[in-house]
Amino acid sequence: MPSLLLKRSFFPIWIGQAVAGTGGSFATFVQSWLMYELTGSKLAMGSLWLVFMLPGILVQLVSGPYLDRWEPKRVMIAVQWSRAAIFLLPFGMLTMDALEAWHLYLTTVVTGMTEHLFRPAGMAYVAGAFPAEKLARVNSILEGTMQLTLLTGPALAGWVLAESEGDSLPVLAALIAMMAGSGASLLLLPRTERGKNKKKETWLRQLAEGFRFFRLSPLFLWTGLLMTAVNFCAGAFLPMVLPFVTERLGGSSAEYGLYMAAYPLGFMLGTLYTGWAGEPSDRRRLMLGGLLVQGGFMVLIAWTRSFPVALMLETGIGVCAALFTVQNTTLYQRHVPAELRGRVFVLRMLIARIGFPLGALFAGGFAEWMGLPLLFTLLGGIVLAASASAWLSPVYRELNRVVLRDVAKDGSQVSRAN
Repeated sequence: MPSLLLKRSFFPIWIGQAVAGTGGSFATFVQSWLMYELTGSKLAMGSLWLVFMLPGILVQLVSGPYLDRWEPKRVMIAVQWSRAAIFLLPFGMLTMDALEAWHLYLTTVVTGMTEHLFRPAGMAYVAGAFPAEKLARVNSILEGTMQLTLLTGPALAGWVLAESEGDSLPVLAALIAMMAGSGASLLLLPRTERGKNKKKETWLRQLAEGFRFFRLSPLFLWTGLLMTAVNFCAGAFLPMVLPFVTERLGGSSAEYGLYMAAYPLGFMLGTLYTGWAGEPSDRRRLMLGGLLVQGGFMVLIAWTRSFPVALMLETGIGVCAALFTVQNTTLYQRHVPAELRGRVFVLRMLIARIGFPLGALFAGGFAEWMGLPLLFTLLGGIVLAASASAWLSPVYRELNRVVLRDVAKDGSQVSRAN
């Protein structure tokens, strides 16, 4: 790690993503808390996450082909500065004691749209800046750092809110400063190669090439569909965390902040293990086994009334999620051709994240109707069923011997084995 920190291509993106992660965790905490204070409705919490995800999916679909033309560095900087600008709205309204729910919805729409540009641009930058043999370690460090900031962010925001007796202005001010500072730190990044295909083509043709990659690479398609099912459950679970902690576990804003930090803590521990262990001998067992355990933990959370037990189970979910995510990201970065990275990474996120808004839409109504324990039990059961089906499927056996057909410029197919 010390040698990586000294690289000009690594240090700024490491710092930039760390600050962005801290700002994102502050934003999620404050928006959720303010919305619940304004409405007290589980349905409103679910709709807040819905408006975060849906505009982002549209942005992904439209922008995917163009990310291969745009400089990833500039995209990330523009995203962070636009986030800082939009949070001036709730900050100003809260200062004038005129904050309404629609202010939070508008802020959430913009942050959702920009989030779905930042992640694929960051993935494309890392894939072009580092050799293939270092990608697993780089991804482990970056993901671990991001989760560390998500660990400290909610806990710190919850503590500040508790100390200030619910005053969100200091947290919003810090959030704006962090977003603007993150964008400034990314100015130090060197430019990377965007791929050899410089010919400008129509948006539809470029998008079709991205879809063609998945058609020729069934493992990557089915892995994305597996993540759709898992993210459906995550999208239903996340909006219900606040009522779960405050109503079922009897917690306060401080306990909510600690609970929101448990998943990032587990994820960070999982990335540390992945970086230390290196290339797995059985990638299929590591990735799919982690998802099976994750589903079991979700079922157990549904029926606990102990805050410490729920905290430990949520930490375990984070560990399991990291085992899958780091390996999945590394596979894409190693095997996607440079000229297709932007559109493929965006389509990958589109396929996987379509589950989030569907889950958020489902969660609010189901929780109001049947309650949180049955909702969480159902979500854990879906993860268990999807993971078990993947374990039995012959497609996922290719995780231990990745064979894919890259789309060459002349339309031919080139086999590559890992």
